[in-house]
Amino acid sequence: MSRPRLVEEDLQRAREVVRRELLYQLATKGDHAFVSSHEVLGVVTEEYAEIEGAVQSNDLIPIMLELRHMAVACLLGLASIRAKALNWPHAPDNIDDAFPAPGKDQALVPAG
Repeated sequence: MSRPRLVEEDLQRAREVVRRELLYQLATKGDHAFVSSHEVLGVVTEEYAEIEGAVQSNDLIPIMLELRHMAVACLLGLASIRAKALNWPHAPDNIDDAFPAPGKDQALVPAG
């Protein structure tokens, strides 16, 4: 069985859901950065466990909610790295190179 293809509107709507969840979380929890990679891992791991529970319930609404939370946790982790907020002594000086400017519709080349 072949997988259905995602069309641009599917991706745009998904991005909008994540954008709104991000705005909601910033408004309710604040715009504080993660300060360690362990903190990022803890939050992402917690969201993963909640996605697992939602999948086991086989209810699409909780699954969607937890996927939104996971996406925002990942975005905040990346933003914290970009802001050089993580207490990580080995952060490269050229970290900005990994974060293209908005508006560039070019796929990222995998690191490594």
